[in-house]
Amino acid sequence: MARRQDALLDLIYGAIANPDRWPEALTQVADHLGAIGGMVMHIPAAGNGHVTATYGRLSAQYAAVVHNHYA
Repeated sequence: MARRQDALLDLIYGAIANPDRWPEALTQVADHLGAIGGMVMHIPAAGNGHVTATYGRLSAQYAAVVHNHYA
């Protein structure tokens, strides 16, 4: 179990260094947790700017619900 967690942390830190790797990292974390998928969102303070999101194996249908109702 500890090795798996270390591997997931390596994926997360790798995604921080190279944002193109976020979908892979989110998918692996979702697999570990038994989730459908995952997302990372950036929501600027006070509604200034554009909301951005990266998804890992999360359908566009679910992503749209989150974006429209929670962002």
